[in-house]
Amino acid sequence: MMKKITKILIIILLALSGNQFKLQAQENEETANDQWIGFNYGYGMNLGNSNYNHEVNFFKIQYYKTIYSGIADLEFLMQAEHNRGYHQLLNESFILPWVEDYIDKRELFTRRRQVNEYVLNLGLHLRYYLTDNFSLTGLVSVGPLIANTDTERQAKGFAFSDNFFLGISYNFQKFRIDIRSGHRHVSNANLSQPNDGHNTANIECGISMKF
Repeated sequence: MMKKITKILIIILLALSGNQFKLQAQENEETANDQWIGFNYGYGMNLGNSNYNHEVNFFKIQYYKTIYSGIADLEFLMQAEHNRGYHQLLNESFILPWVEDYIDKRELFTRRRQVNEYVLNLGLHLRYYLTDNFSLTGLVSVGPLIANTDTERQAKGFAFSDNFFLGISYNFQKFRIDIRSGHRHVSNANLSQPNDGHNTANIECGISMKF
């Protein structure tokens, strides 16, 4: 009798497990089609280099698409940015005397000057859910950038924006809030000179909507 009861219980447990697995697979398949659009604002400034001040205000329109759903969700990210920055050389001896017109360049670059950037960034965004609504996030992205002003460290025109961020996120049904901080590096792969690049530590927040 006990053997029959045990067999029945095993069959019931296997059936329940199979249904649960099927439901989870269906849920993952549905999540893999999720798409979100949102807006992020951020601020960044250079740290650890006393030769210059560089700060940036970021304005980003972002599109996310979930490409894998499991223990964590992996999203493709595309974002268009218009960034307004300010740059000032603090150590004029950074421009060496044998540089052509070095006195004029020192006078120019030691002023606080505005830099506008236009960026298209592509990346991967990972979300690890601690609860149904709260998740830890990680982001890596890279993309082309056009800057309208040169500095003593970076030629104006074409460059690349490389980003690494960690953050947290909270979902409210069809809306979610992201807060993250990280590092950005701008340089142009030596396509033009100078190319010492700009580095900033950044923090940003944003809201996105599922559609």
